[in-house]
Amino acid sequence: MLGSQGDAGQFRTPRNIIDFIVGVLDPKKNETVLDPACGTAGFLISSWKHILKANTDADGNSTLTPDERGRLAQNFKGYDISPDMVRLSLVNLYLHGFTDPHIFEYDTLTSQDRWSDYADVILANPPFMSPKGGIKPHKRFSVQSKRSEVLFVDYMAEHLTPQGRAGIIVPEGIISQSQTAYTQLRKMLVENFLVAVVSLPAGVFNPYSGVKTSILILDKLLAKQASTIAFFKIANDGFGLGAQRREIDKNDLPLARAEMAEYLRRLRARESLDGFQPTLGLVVPKEKIAANGDYNLSGERYREGAAQSTQFPWKAIGSLVETITPPAKIQKTAFGQVGRFPIIDQSQDDIAGWTDDESTLIHPNKPLVIFGDHTCAVKIVETPFAQGADGIKILRTVDSLEPRFLFHILRARPLESSGYQRHYSKLKEHQIPLPPLEVQKEIVAEIEGHQKEIERLRSAIREEESTINTTLARVWGEGEAGLEDA
Repeated sequence: MLGSQGDAGQFRTPRNIIDFIVGVLDPKKNETVLDPACGTAGFLISSWKHILKANTDADGNSTLTPDERGRLAQNFKGYDISPDMVRLSLVNLYLHGFTDPHIFEYDTLTSQDRWSDYADVILANPPFMSPKGGIKPHKRFSVQSKRSEVLFVDYMAEHLTPQGRAGIIVPEGIISQSQTAYTQLRKMLVENFLVAVVSLPAGVFNPYSGVKTSILILDKLLAKQASTIAFFKIANDGFGLGAQRREIDKNDLPLARAEMAEYLRRLRARESLDGFQPTLGLVVPKEKIAANGDYNLSGERYREGAAQSTQFPWKAIGSLVETITPPAKIQKTAFGQVGRFPIIDQSQDDIAGWTDDESTLIHPNKPLVIFGDHTCAVKIVETPFAQGADGIKILRTVDSLEPRFLFHILRARPLESSGYQRHYSKLKEHQIPLPPLEVQKEIVAEIEGHQKEIERLRSAIREEESTINTTLARVWGEGEAGLEDA
């Protein structure tokens, strides 16, 4: 069950990201801690461990009194809409020493029963997915929306105590979408709550999802006295960004945490930020973020005179690929409408037809890039397929070139077809930048994360169009009275 996103868009948060956020917020033994979308209670347990470690002497013995430990356990609360997640959270907390864990089955966005409950520290990775038709929230939110990610961020900001802090994982829509609710939310955050934004690389949530996310750091007290917001960009979190998430040597999280701590220290001490130049980011005046009215929270947008990277070598595509000859080609007259295996030709369609003839198949041991010799159409294939008789070039990349990286480059900068003539000789001479393989994979993961977000938004638009058309059809059927009511 935990290996999928579930029906509410829940993505399990990697432990290293949880610990990073907890380390930045630094919850104290006398503070209340809340996760309003707690899942399996990972944020609560990490906060518990953080406080226990902070209250340990040089010999490793706890300095907490029995009364302090009892009050500490009472300070932790979690909500989740899923009964299964509530049960898992209860067991997880019990196994970590909570004799009476406070986890509640509760719909944070539509119920008002706990609206008056506030917390000193709020941590969450709320669901990104809204059900069909959107959320139907009550009217006490500052920002009116039916999108779950907007409502959750609004809820957490509004439920901080006067000195409260929050760390929230959000999708890219919160960072840059131009719709009214998103803009209103960002305006409220910039003016009253937000102190820092941490951009995470796409792929952090693999194998569940390649979605691109960021972390919002809120501090209700600091935000009102600060005139700037800090932006940090994480390129590596200590693990590869592919499906396997294998441990690697590169990890920006410790440096980001140290630089964030120094930034927040200066704000609390009301020290000047002159000379503070974070290695992993930049500090931007709030007035600059508010200048054009969209309150965009993408740090790169505010980087002035950023030099374009030119350190990667450029290579001709012909030196990076070899062509594969299929065992046989299927004539167009033999293309089927059904079958187990796709037929690929040089048309713009991803699949031209289907076949059951296994003798014609190519079996990729890694993704293959398909180039239409006449049309210049580009495709990528990972499953067994057959070649249509129409001319294509089946390209297998060398080990130093990620096939999907080549595919996205050719899609972004396509060759233009010059009538019915062959173009592969021109493609072979075409030069592309060749970053290290790990960098290529990071770029691919980020692109595909953006594509998934685009498709999600398109799906939401289609749903809204369907609702509008249904309403119009009903009004049309009811005549003038229905039109006046509408």
